Amino acid sequence: MGNKIRITSAPQGEAPLEIREGWIGIVLEGVLRANDVTKVGVLTGDSERNYSSHFVIPIVDALKALLLHNSAAHEWWKSWHRDVRPSWMTHFTFDDACYEVV
Repeated sequence: MGNKIRITSAPQGEAPLEIREGWIGIVLEGVLRANDVTKVGVLTGDSERNYSSHFVIPIVDALKALLLHNSAAHEWWKSWHRDVRPSWMTHFTFDDACYEVV
């Protein structure tokens, strides 16, 4: 299906630190991309171009994995997904500084 990574440090982003730390240790399967990505803040909607490599995973798949890994972080993201997430936002991106390929 894709590449697997393990999150090793809190990902960058606008979610509260304790929620971002909830990803640490999780193994995710998705796609590694070494091209530019437009990143959008999950709270403000601010966007920026980022040209480093990233791991990209559908939000739905990431949340399914997070449910089994950290239920408190999952609940925060589930609420965001239901109440705040723009309909066009379909994937999470993780900067290469926060994961290792497994």
